[in-house]
Amino acid sequence: MAMTTQARWLLTTICLTLAACGDDGDAAPSGAAGSPVIAAGTGAGVAGTGAAGSGVAAAGTGAAGSGAARAGTGAAGSGAAGTSAAAGSSAVTAGTGSASAGTGAAAGASGTAGAAGSAAGAGGVAGAAAGAGGTTASGPFALSSPVVMDGQLLPAEYRGSKPSPALSWTPGPAGTKSYAIVFKDVTSGFTMNYMHWVIYDIPATTTSLPMGVPTDAMITTPVMAKQANHYNRATGYIGPGAPVGTNMYRFTIYALSVDALPGLMGTPMGAQVETAAEGNKLATATLNITSMP
Repeated sequence: MAMTTQARWLLTTICLTLAACGDDGDAAPSGAAGSPVIAAGTGAGVAGTGAAGSGVAAAGTGAAGSGAARAGTGAAGSGAAGTSAAAGSSAVTAGTGSASAGTGAAAGASGTAGAAGSAAGAGGVAGAAAGAGGTTASGPFALSSPVVMDGQLLPAEYRGSKPSPALSWTPGPAGTKSYAIVFKDVTSGFTMNYMHWVIYDIPATTTSLPMGVPTDAMITTPVMAKQANHYNRATGYIGPGAPVGTNMYRFTIYALSVDALPGLMGTPMGAQVETAAEGNKLATATLNITSMP
């Protein structure tokens, strides 16, 4: 049968169409997972499902396998290789953040400890300031004795050639560097004012004297100190002994601004020490007593 022009045109069109479908089917198996899917879609309805099925299988093998492998490293995500890698990176970053937070917590603890140390350091500075001038007063400067109260009669065991009574005092004011004690007769109308005991250059750290201080001009026990001559031109303590009636006597302690009283040579008289003490005093305290023959 002779072929018409229209038939030839139709046959040519069919052959060209079949040739195009064959090219798409060959490309699908060897391409990337995404490309065959697109190609299969393009040739749908013309090439049949064979090539499209091969393309889907290849995509499943490639993408799914890769996704499973990456899922072990990080979060599986959507299953795509790229998404899994990104999820893994995020996990690592989160871990680093946690570590940084831990470091911050440690630093906070150290900071708290540092604050405590500063407080301790502040406490140490205050203590050093308090100790710089020796013992400092926490109340009024006062002198007392365990054997006699102010205004009372001195017991007989401390009169005449007897030992000195025990004395104690509160610390002097700030800046006190030494003490001096003067014991003398202050009976009204009695002009002699006999000196019975003068002890001086007593260290600022001392706040008491025991009974029976040695009578030497320079003593090293119970404290380092010096003693002046009393009315009988001898050093140390000589107890009161009124010739008649009752006399008044006074212990005066001087808180001094100097370590050692200036201008005193050799073994001075008690009155000289008293004058030097008056010129360097920061404060005084007294204990008044009476005595009889």
